[in-house]
Amino acid sequence: PRKGYTYWNTILRGGCRYTSYDLFYQGEVTAHTDYLTDRIADNAIDYLRHHRTEKPFYLGIHFTAPHTPWDREEHPAEIWDLYENADFQSIPWAPVHKDQMQNPFIGDTAEKRRELIRGYFTAVTAMDRAIGRVLDAVGELGLEKDTLVIFTGDNGMNVGQHGIWGKGNGTYPQNFYEESIRVPLIFRVPGKEPRTVSDMVSHVDIFPTILALCGVDAASDRPCGSS
Repeated sequence: PRKGYTYWNTILRGGCRYTSYDLFYQGEVTAHTDYLTDRIADNAIDYLRHHRTEKPFYLGIHFTAPHTPWDREEHPAEIWDLYENADFQSIPWAPVHKDQMQNPFIGDTAEKRRELIRGYFTAVTAMDRAIGRVLDAVGELGLEKDTLVIFTGDNGMNVGQHGIWGKGNGTYPQNFYEESIRVPLIFRVPGKEPRTVSDMVSHVDIFPTILALCGVDAASDRPCGSS
């Protein structure tokens, strides 16, 4: 269990398959074969319904998606089938980079490239649906009007852009391409109208932003990052 957490339910290792994995909860390790993305969402909803108190709470939901593996058998067939005829024109084709580090997911043929991108899109879509279920539970429990929701990711991903297959700091050539360093960042703030912020932002800015939104003055405790 990690310091500061009263509820700790997590995969046992840093990475795993979507259909075969271990969970660690209350000192016990259990094996599972149901779809991991849905399991993580189910656990989050279980926390919201049965484990939280009436005090303000923080809930961190950390999906493995859309990390590899992207194989067809790892993901729900009904979502995989959504991309049966997709041409993925949003991802430009490029030959594999001459310095590409070897890994199991390199689209070095047209067929393999399409299947890998299809798996990536499937993993994203499955995660999107799971997040929707969590947000539905937040609304059903009457928490929507006083709950700050933040969606972000830990790194970008090249799925063939610039001939690279992998994330910027975990592949060769290491790189600062847009696809590597840009991540999604969405704040849903009760009482605030939707808008787009074009300023450059880093993850070090998220914590002081949360503090500011909650009316907490802790600037002296944070040497970096700004709201």
